[in-house]
Amino acid sequence: MYKLIVHIDRKEGMDEADFHEHWDEEHVPIVESIPNLVKYTTSVPVEPDAVDFDGIAELYFEEREHVGEAIESDEGQEALADLINFTEADPDQDIVEETVRKDET
Repeated sequence: MYKLIVHIDRKEGMDEADFHEHWDEEHVPIVESIPNLVKYTTSVPVEPDAVDFDGIAELYFEEREHVGEAIESDEGQEALADLINFTEADPDQDIVEETVRKDET
């Protein structure tokens, strides 16, 4: 499983409620439409003042090439374009290969 991890910082001057509203109601539906996306999670810090980010998005794909295809797709480009509406420009992104060692969910 391959995962694109995006560290998200709230747009300067945007309050936390507006940030979460845009992310949940506007951005999530765009991301959910990305081709070959098999899982999408969002995480927010429990203690926001103790960390230097406002959220983390994780997009999961079965194949490595699906990550690039997703980013290049119309839906991926729409998601990237929407980031400027609620986040600081150019969020940190990492592509990793995930190995599940234990999962009791």
